[in-house]
Amino acid sequence: MAIKLFPNGEIEFYYGDDITSGLEWAGGISDGDGSFSMADISNSYTIPNGHTTKFVAPPFPAGMQIDTDGILQGTPIEANGTWNINFVVTDYSQVFSIKELTFSTVLTGVGLQTEDNENSIVCSPNPFSGHSLITFSIRNQDKVSLNVYGANGQLIKTLIDQELLQSGTHTYSWDGCNNSGIKTRSGIYYGVLTFSGKQETIKMIQMR
Repeated sequence: MAIKLFPNGEIEFYYGDDITSGLEWAGGISDGDGSFSMADISNSYTIPNGHTTKFVAPPFPAGMQIDTDGILQGTPIEANGTWNINFVVTDYSQVFSIKELTFSTVLTGVGLQTEDNENSIVCSPNPFSGHSLITFSIRNQDKVSLNVYGANGQLIKTLIDQELLQSGTHTYSWDGCNNSGIKTRSGIYYGVLTFSGKQETIKMIQMR
């Protein structure tokens, strides 16, 4: 058995081909206090395709992510949400401490919509199963970025990056693929438009 750790908190287990009837085995994780969370397929002889299973970390604010150095950073893009997140600090002697911090966001309207409603962002169709068109308007020539993020805050797709656009209405298509060209799963995604130091966000629902 082998494991792979991901920056977003997922833990993926890889199983070999030698798990046979009569063999007792278990897979799980522990936070070091002697308690364990066990995989539901423990002691099973029917292994999922690809010989893998995952423990998925609880959700944290969309727009935030854990980088490869273990630092939680970013700008929350989901309004009026509250998350309790446990942080664990461990030294080289394996002495550790756990601290729970509460994160909350409040919708203020800054950067989401102007009084004349010229800078609203929309997508259609929504929900979508193939392509979705993201449309927005800007009043002045500006450098614009348009990215798609997953519900866990991970960057999925960059549609434009600091591209100089003329004033007016612009439309870009997202085909549900990430930056590597791989189809993403069904779920909630966020289109984030950035220009003039402002951000506008649209919630997108992909259905396969």
